[in-house]
Amino acid sequence: MYKFLILINIILCLSLIGCDSGVTIQDLDASESDYHSGFYNPLIYKDNLFFEGSNGAKSYIYKIEDGKIHNAVKNKSSYKSNFNSPVVFDKKIIFEGNNGKNPLAYSFDGKQITVLTTTPSDYKSGFANPFVYRDTLYFEGYNGRTYKVYAYDGVTLKNVPYQDGYAGGFSYPAVYNGLVYFRGFNQRNSPSMFAIRDNKIIKPAGYNGDFKNPFAFDNKLYFEGSYRETNVAFVFDGKTVSPILSEDSDYLWGFDNAIAFNENLYFEGNCGVFDLDTKIYRIDNNSIRNIESRVSDYRKNFRFPIVFDKNLYFFGVYGIDWFNSRCYKYGGDKIRNISAGSSGYANDFANPVIFNNNLYFQGRQTRSLSSARVFRYHSKQVKRIPSHNSSYADWFAEPVVHNDRLYFRGNDGEKPKVYVIKDGE
Repeated sequence: MYKFLILINIILCLSLIGCDSGVTIQDLDASESDYHSGFYNPLIYKDNLFFEGSNGAKSYIYKIEDGKIHNAVKNKSSYKSNFNSPVVFDKKIIFEGNNGKNPLAYSFDGKQITVLTTTPSDYKSGFANPFVYRDTLYFEGYNGRTYKVYAYDGVTLKNVPYQDGYAGGFSYPAVYNGLVYFRGFNQRNSPSMFAIRDNKIIKPAGYNGDFKNPFAFDNKLYFEGSYRETNVAFVFDGKTVSPILSEDSDYLWGFDNAIAFNENLYFEGNCGVFDLDTKIYRIDNNSIRNIESRVSDYRKNFRFPIVFDKNLYFFGVYGIDWFNSRCYKYGGDKIRNISAGSSGYANDFANPVIFNNNLYFQGRQTRSLSSARVFRYHSKQVKRIPSHNSSYADWFAEPVVHNDRLYFRGNDGEKPKVYVIKDGE
């Protein structure tokens, strides 16, 4: 019996090698609700965390309060299911739910749900790409014929008047110089750049191409636009729209995952024919520059960028495919590998979030599609977060920090569930 106990202790000690023994993944108490699974579209509202979960049959709204999961809705009105695209506006949550037949825009005050008053607009259904600017909520809805922009002021839902040229659509919204710019479609059903000024849709002069992934930086608006037969990085200074020159770099096309760091703009661009041939670039004096890897084995990709501890961290690939990937950090004009130490961290870097001055992310213990776990980067070391006495098996998605807790969607081996990390307890 004594030898058996020693063996158990040895196994436990080995399992903790590379783990952060001071932090654990825990289940949440769902005994006061009908919650079964899921954790989607989390949103903090009135000091509670609301999210879409399932009771095993349909998706509903749940909330986390006092460390427990509760059913959130007291009065459902015509609401039947779902909690999509939630946004806080006018002291309420506006979201897309379903009445059993159609997706509709609903208003939720934390207890009761009501359908948005749609008159005098021609709105019929849908609620996508919500965007709040000043005292107005803009979103894409459907009028029975096409998708278009609608404006909600907290009381009335209205059509947004438009000039000739706009035919529908509302995506990639961004504010620049007091206007809301977005991607819509023209009369030829081609994507184009539009703007909302004084609650009216206008077509900026001098540019008729695509408009994706906008990013406002240094009093300019950068985006991916149409140039000849491809899409490249563009810059808009309020008057002129221009493609950005690629001097002394191998950049060819694309503009995604833009982030500001050390007074420069970095983004993921493409240096080859295929979509996977991407890498990190810097825009310097309206020119695109290469970033040399120097002291690392970095080759390509620039995803999930995040600024932490005076460095820029991101997902990169050092081999020919995703199975040879890891977290890299950029600072001091150098790309470096991060040290995995004895953590068991092998590859991947996804869904990073800063919590209690640590960088949490999804990594993997093997170079495969399995073994996704929670890791944290702390004091220049990677540590895996253990899950003692919980049902947690893998994954780390949609992390959100609330009341000194880190909530996320994991998996218990059979279904997705919400889990919590209490750092420092």
